[in-house]
Amino acid sequence: MFLLRAGHVLAPSRKLFLAFLASFVGNLTPFYVLYVLRIAPLRERFMRALALLLADLATDAVAIGVLAYAASYSLVGGAAVVFVAGAFALALFPTKSRARRIGVLPLATSLLFAQSFAILIWSVTGLSLWGTLRLFGVEVALPEAVRIYAASHAQGAASLAWPGFLMVGRGMISMLVQLGVSAEVAVYSTALVRAFTYWLVIAGALWALVRLRQQVRRESAEANHFDVIADEYKSNVPEHIRLRLLSRKIELNQDHLPRQEYVRGIDAGCGQGWYLKEMLSRGYHVEGIDFSENQVKQARKYLGSDGNLVRQGSIAALPFEDGSQDFVYAVNVIHHLPDEHRQQQAFKEVQRVLRPGGRFLVHEMNVNNPLFRFYMSYIFPLIKDIDDGTEVWLKETSGPFSEGWKLVKTEYRTFLPDFVPEFAYRRLWGVERCLERSRHAAPFSAHVTFVLEKAAPADVSPGQ
Repeated sequence: MFLLRAGHVLAPSRKLFLAFLASFVGNLTPFYVLYVLRIAPLRERFMRALALLLADLATDAVAIGVLAYAASYSLVGGAAVVFVAGAFALALFPTKSRARRIGVLPLATSLLFAQSFAILIWSVTGLSLWGTLRLFGVEVALPEAVRIYAASHAQGAASLAWPGFLMVGRGMISMLVQLGVSAEVAVYSTALVRAFTYWLVIAGALWALVRLRQQVRRESAEANHFDVIADEYKSNVPEHIRLRLLSRKIELNQDHLPRQEYVRGIDAGCGQGWYLKEMLSRGYHVEGIDFSENQVKQARKYLGSDGNLVRQGSIAALPFEDGSQDFVYAVNVIHHLPDEHRQQQAFKEVQRVLRPGGRFLVHEMNVNNPLFRFYMSYIFPLIKDIDDGTEVWLKETSGPFSEGWKLVKTEYRTFLPDFVPEFAYRRLWGVERCLERSRHAAPFSAHVTFVLEKAAPADVSPGQ
């Protein structure tokens, strides 16, 4: 995932994770050819992804070779330091889904990160041999056990035999005997280690193949990601988090959309209608659109008698007349558009339907915080359904996004992550408010709102 993002190749994280697990059936094929399953979910840039896959496999080969000849506590410790530093550095790099050139620094950092990760993973699996030997009363230094584990795998891969996995077990037994371990203990230890590493991985690969097939079938029945998850959408966010975020964003809407000036507007990407209902209850005349047909159905059900105010549509092609709206707001919508071009198109469409002086409130994730960016880019898509790992984050509204707009204000809100339990969440609100008021801390919040105003023609200047 890190290498693909550094190479500007985005793929659904959960599907990529399942494909990664499923690819271990390649251990049963000549030359591990089925490892190509790792990039099966990619719909475009397959050759670039293949090159990155080969780079990834190369880091595995290097890790095995290094551990086979130089396993030590200092090596593993150094890999851990590089791993943490690399994760932090990579979180700082922007990701563009259609960029042609790969940045040298992000790619080099990604390869270094992947190499340290490979060393750590092989060291951890090598622990299984050390632990098994101890069960049989055999005291072997941990680095030596890791070295034998890695060296036996290096022999198996280098043999080019099919199936090469048979050579791994033989090599492990032979090295243990040379170390002075009895043949009986060497055989039993190797059998246990292989059962709980290699064969457990194969079982996991078969499970992943089944899950991957189910997911592909489910997605093929629906054209849109949010159509697929509509029924489970609400369960992805704990209720206390959802209500808190709803309250804070509505608060911002009211602050920047005084009703005496801004009455008629659009909830662009209204989802299941939560924000739309709150705005209606405060006297605004708001209509909602959403690209997902199933989300529209859920919103209509939630809004009851006001359900007719919701229809299917895209923020990049708004079904409204020119200059007909006082305001538009979009809550966590822009980053779901597939690329920067489509994002710019959405900004132009919003500008088209607004009257001069109309406002566009862009509520987005704030990825200035590298830790939050790391969480949202790599962890959140694996454990939640809302994001799938192909998001293109909006870091600012400068450059092409600023054309024809006046930036009224940038608001930074909330610091507490979505996994904070309710009992702690309420007690930390004061801390959160304090951070929001801090000029130095606020830019690293979890959410950001850009308040844009459609500039009159005479007010527009380049770069404004």
